[in-house]
Amino acid sequence: MKKQQLKTLIEGLSPADKVSVTFLGDLAERTGDYEVTGTSTGRGKGGSKLMHLKAADGTEFKTGTPESEKILHVVTSDGTLHGFESASDVPRTFETNAGASKTLKAQMKELVSTTGARIRVEDSQGEFGAEYTVTQAEQLRGRYGQVKYTLQRDDGTFTSLWSFRHSGIVTSFEILSVPTQSTLPTSTDEV
Repeated sequence: MKKQQLKTLIEGLSPADKVSVTFLGDLAERTGDYEVTGTSTGRGKGGSKLMHLKAADGTEFKTGTPESEKILHVVTSDGTLHGFESASDVPRTFETNAGASKTLKAQMKELVSTTGARIRVEDSQGEFGAEYTVTQAEQLRGRYGQVKYTLQRDDGTFTSLWSFRHSGIVTSFEILSVPTQSTLPTSTDEV
């Protein structure tokens, strides 16, 4: 579940509300119906949001934004589904590699503000493994200052490549060609 969506949901819960929570991965066994016994906020700026849940058998536990990736969805008592409908709707996440991200970012920065370049990307997860045309290359603001490419495959489909997000899976990155810019004279000389 998206962290911000879960945070907003938790902020709107009240004690005695009923929710049905579907968990993923190693928390899947906790999937079930619960009564909300309270909510809390962690310390610090933008602290974690937690919902305190009680099962029918009386067991209680807390879950929330720190485990957002392990929550598929929450259905509130009014029948509203918050999150992803099925596991196939959840965007894939990949391990990152800080050292590799610096190298990949440096390589990708060469094409920032360039369109039409051709690149080849290989990876360990079968996400890329092809040649692409770069349709957009931008450096983003934020914690990692990632470089993001919008790529077009030869079959016309699009995908995105991020310097930090995909740093743990990209095994090879190669710039094949960069479109040449025509140089126009900047001034006219009178004879």
